[in-house]
Amino acid sequence: MWKPPRLPRVCVRCRQQYQPRSNSQRVCGSCVQPAKEEWRRAYNKRYYARRREDIKTRARARRWEQALLAGPSQGHKPRECNRCHQQYKPASSNQKYCPSCRMVVQRDWRRTLGAKYRRLHPDKVKESKRRTIEKYRERYRTAAHESWVRHTTEARRTVFGHYSDGTFRCACCGESEYDFLTIDHVNNDGAKHRMELFGRRDAGGVNLYRWLIKKEFPPGFAVLCMNCNFSKGKHRICIHQATVSRGTACDKKSEAALTMMSSPNRLAPKGSNLGRPDDQDGHL
Repeated sequence: MWKPPRLPRVCVRCRQQYQPRSNSQRVCGSCVQPAKEEWRRAYNKRYYARRREDIKTRARARRWEQALLAGPSQGHKPRECNRCHQQYKPASSNQKYCPSCRMVVQRDWRRTLGAKYRRLHPDKVKESKRRTIEKYRERYRTAAHESWVRHTTEARRTVFGHYSDGTFRCACCGESEYDFLTIDHVNNDGAKHRMELFGRRDAGGVNLYRWLIKKEFPPGFAVLCMNCNFSKGKHRICIHQATVSRGTACDKKSEAALTMMSSPNRLAPKGSNLGRPDDQDGHL
């Protein structure tokens, strides 16, 4: 009986054309032996993987059966925790930590895995964070604002508490209203100091508080109220200290400021009678 000739085929392994000997042949003659070895290795890999899984399943079933046969009164023998080294009664045969240490170990393990993943896949983590922020923008904005307010409040209270010795009072007039207090440069060089630190004269507030905490509270600062701070910045000395400084030696600028502050006409417009003492007729 006549049979049609078999057409050439392409080997699935080396991609070369060959003349097949049977309809089921898929590789050329030079690739038959390597293909058989590859197939044998893959088969053995699947076989032993299934066998290991079966062994684990049977061992797990055997332990479960032994635990059921032992009953609730027997349980497992007490053992030593690998973390705190305290004796505890395990709930299973593979338990290595006591109940108080188990949650801590699991938390540390999750943190370690998370840090490893972030180190190996920084781009994926960055993209995931971006998508999350885009999805919950309002929630993240509120959380960021609350965090900023909390850290600012803590830094401000820490700095004021240190430089006021825990009294939270103005060093000049004794003002105790917390919202009125501020940090003063004792040497009247606040603008110069802010320019050196931040490059701006008006850059203070929380930036200055954090700098003071970072430098471990250097000297040269004090807690004053806003009134005393403004008066000291304008006249080089607070008006509350005018009478005290009158009897002490001071520089020419401070003396001129004290003279101006003590003058009754320092706030009166030029040419007006405001601030002048009354005459004998009772008129201003």
